[in-house]
Amino acid sequence: MINKQIFILHLVFCTLLRTAFTISENEDQHKNGSCLVPNNPHSGTYTVGSNPTGTVREGVYVPPLTPLILNCQKRYKPVPPGNFLSICHNGEWLPSPAACSPACPPVESTDTTIVNCKFLGKTLDSCKDPIDGVQAVIKCAEFYEEPGVEQFPYRRCIDGSWDRTFPQCLPVCGLKRPRGIPDPVDSNLVRRGDFPWHVGIYDAKTKSNICGGTLISLRAVVSAAYCFSNLSNGRMYPKENYLVATGKYFLEYHDNRDEDVKYSGVNDIFFPMEYKGEISQYESDIAVVILNTALTPTTSVQPICVDWASKFEYQQISGNNSGLVVGSDLTESIDSSKEFKELAISVLPFEQCFEQVPKDFQRFLTHDKICSELSSSGQSIREGYGGGGLVQYINNRYYLRGIVSVASKISQEGSNVYYVTYTLMSKYVDFVKQLL
Repeated sequence: MINKQIFILHLVFCTLLRTAFTISENEDQHKNGSCLVPNNPHSGTYTVGSNPTGTVREGVYVPPLTPLILNCQKRYKPVPPGNFLSICHNGEWLPSPAACSPACPPVESTDTTIVNCKFLGKTLDSCKDPIDGVQAVIKCAEFYEEPGVEQFPYRRCIDGSWDRTFPQCLPVCGLKRPRGIPDPVDSNLVRRGDFPWHVGIYDAKTKSNICGGTLISLRAVVSAAYCFSNLSNGRMYPKENYLVATGKYFLEYHDNRDEDVKYSGVNDIFFPMEYKGEISQYESDIAVVILNTALTPTTSVQPICVDWASKFEYQQISGNNSGLVVGSDLTESIDSSKEFKELAISVLPFEQCFEQVPKDFQRFLTHDKICSELSSSGQSIREGYGGGGLVQYINNRYYLRGIVSVASKISQEGSNVYYVTYTLMSKYVDFVKQLL
């Protein structure tokens, strides 16, 4: 009995299958729920899924439940987007057979840029198959920016091409603590978000702080070459000697009060060929440190802006314009020096600085230096701030103008005045840029 039932079911299945593969040119078939195969669209063809060869003549009828598949030529995609399949149901194709439209290159969201596509007001699942009329809406991810995106966030696919290029969102740079966060009681203390570009350079073995540095990209730090070299001849020490900590606001390598610290080994260190330490009077005292891994920007970790074209340099270093340097004040008690502080300085014109510094220090005022006059109880700024960035504020952003280099001793007995030199970033933009 069971075998007989199986035989009957098998017979019915074969009959239905044979019917599904039957294609008729008789219009009377339309009365039985069959569907008429439409003419091929421009730049595409229809195939019938139940037909073993996949192709069928236009103007013939196919049985119910037959799939109609749209195949577009290269550089064409189905319109509406994604609708390439229709099913014959009660004499109609559902949904209506799609056509082919010129396709634009696909776009996808990245870690830095978010892209959403719309068609006729409806948000699409993706932008992989954008066709004529699709609109892409762009915005930068958090902690990234691009002025063009804010001004023109829309791109439209027109006849196979986007009407505008897609910009690259870059990390936000040069922004101090967000507005609305109050200043601490001690305004010299650095708080989370104050200087997200400042990094600490540490001895890999002892974890003691050696120097500061400035984040100029998510994988590159600018510091002073002397921090990584033999002072007498400028020879570079092994990169394995150093660790870099970003997002720190306390000097100790491991401090529980730091909330968003990222640690990294050093992949490579680069000096200009001219740097020879004391032999060259610390000319070209700049180092580019490449981290092992790229950082993820946060409130506490963001790069400084760099004036790659040196557009603002003259107005920033001429006269007595002020700037800021971040570091640790080693002249105070151990407890107080555990927190980074900001030091406001005034940049002196080169000629004035040359006249004021001690005679034996004039040789360190090389062509790539600017300087400032500071007062201290005797310790040099270099001991707590060396390698850190001299940053200056313009157009609502902070820009890296110089790198803390060598400092003079107290100029004369009974005085607490000394001078600090800074290597001008503008002299080495080409050197730095090629390493990024």
